[in-house]
Amino acid sequence: MGHLAARRKPPHDSGQGVTPAYEGWFKNALPVFDEFKLRASWGKLGNSNVLGNYDYISMLNQGPVYPFNNTRNNSLYQAVLASPEKTWERLTTSDGGIDLGLFGQRLTASFDYYVRTNENMLVVVNAPATLGLIPSATNSARLRTKGWEASIGWKDHTRKLNYWVNFNISDNKDVVTRYDGQNVIAEGLNTVIQGMPVNSIFGYISEGYFKTDADVTAHAFQDDRTGAGDLIYKDLNKDGFINGGLNRPDDHGDLVYLGNTSPRYSFGLNLGVEWNGFDLSALFQGVGKRNMLIYPSAIVPFVDAWRQPWAINKDYWTPEHMNALFPRLYVGGTQNVLTSTKWVQNAAYIRLKNLQVGYTLPQRWTTKAKIQKARIFFSGQDIWEHSKMWYKYFDAESPNNAAYNYPFFRSYAAGLNITF
Repeated sequence: MGHLAARRKPPHDSGQGVTPAYEGWFKNALPVFDEFKLRASWGKLGNSNVLGNYDYISMLNQGPVYPFNNTRNNSLYQAVLASPEKTWERLTTSDGGIDLGLFGQRLTASFDYYVRTNENMLVVVNAPATLGLIPSATNSARLRTKGWEASIGWKDHTRKLNYWVNFNISDNKDVVTRYDGQNVIAEGLNTVIQGMPVNSIFGYISEGYFKTDADVTAHAFQDDRTGAGDLIYKDLNKDGFINGGLNRPDDHGDLVYLGNTSPRYSFGLNLGVEWNGFDLSALFQGVGKRNMLIYPSAIVPFVDAWRQPWAINKDYWTPEHMNALFPRLYVGGTQNVLTSTKWVQNAAYIRLKNLQVGYTLPQRWTTKAKIQKARIFFSGQDIWEHSKMWYKYFDAESPNNAAYNYPFFRSYAAGLNITF
């Protein structure tokens, strides 16, 4: 890694020590700068976290017990193909950045731009169903990621007041530049498609609900069970059928790209103030852009017989209530839980992740009790957020297609810290 830096001597510098020859001209040209550093780096690392312990040999699993000759006989079977030639992934990263310090280091900033390439990404190549086994992951893809990170901060103080504020934001985009298997575009989450980001979501465009059975007849064929109150999927290719075509990049029927699972524009804001023994600090975090695919089978009632309906499921379609949140209710309505724009939510959010308020008792009080420091405090975790998701049962920080998460909760604490 190399860098070029110009650092101005602070006011208290005695002038001793080794000082780069170019600091003088930099100070005269731009006196407000205390630091100006250009950085560049390049590196290659191996990633073994995606390897299993025994991927190179054929493992046998215990299967059902079969009766034979009046005896219970155990069975063994091979579920996954061995992959003796797989190896570590090789990640190459190039990075360039700049660090700035101005006005006596009260204002600081940095920016980085990087390109990361996974030369031999481990993926499961699509194989014919006649194989009979689950293919093992092989080094059969290449992934390129381009991203940037930026931060800026300000801090200052007076005799009784200290305050600071720091903001950071980052973003990256990835694309699969090589895939040795057959590119398949299927409804739902697609892990690897050449020319697309990893974990791309493909689904149908939802256009509301059928109002009458006559509307169902006049529309492209969706399912034998389709009736009034079911979701309408747009017939993009006008062939009279709602499907994924041949599930190929050149023919994926009515499926469209609905985004991917990677968050965009992740940001954080940290600020605080101290005055006369009082202190307050807050941490905000969020995501500027994210498409979340919620698990529709978990929220549409009676698709699975064992699921208990929730309170919001009462807002379902009826002939008297056509502008409902959920489609009509009936057992086994799986056609309404296909991946579509109905279930892909805007999961951008901002959250007050942490808040702390405290008061440090004056030393003239605590020294009488032989206490070095005493601080009373209150703190809260995840105490406020704002999101455009209409479905509040899932939190905006939940993983995509989540179905079994614990309910989101807030936490508060109050206490007294004493140092003797």
